[in-house]
Amino acid sequence: MLPHISQTIVDKLSLLDNGLLEVTGRAALSGSKAAADSTAWLKLTRRGTTQSHLVPVSLDTDGSGGSLFRFEIDLRNDAGALEADDIVDAHLVLKSNEGDAVGRLPWPRAFSSWTVYPTAYGNLSLKKSPKRPDNE
Repeated sequence: MLPHISQTIVDKLSLLDNGLLEVTGRAALSGSKAAADSTAWLKLTRRGTTQSHLVPVSLDTDGSGGSLFRFEIDLRNDAGALEADDIVDAHLVLKSNEGDAVGRLPWPRAFSSWTVYPTAYGNLSLKKSPKRPDNE
């Protein structure tokens, strides 16, 4: 059976004033006996295209065989070729001897009902969003 990511949880998402985006979380790899031998990548894909960019991810295993991931993206450089209205989708890629497992990175549950965005004048704004179902 090919491996697949059965669950991904983002525990921490930080956007620093120097342009670094830091993300840590947990992922469960199913259908693979080689979770400890997996390597991880962040795949950034420009929406509506097949253009993507891979960023290395630190990966450790927890006591239950799950994977703990952490990555930093320098938004000034790793996303520098994007235009103002481009959207980039983020996927976690776990590579093992048995194949690649790819899963979309979820927005942290703690922020599931909020949208955070900069205003046209560079200020921080928050917007209450519709509550998403628990099964997404």
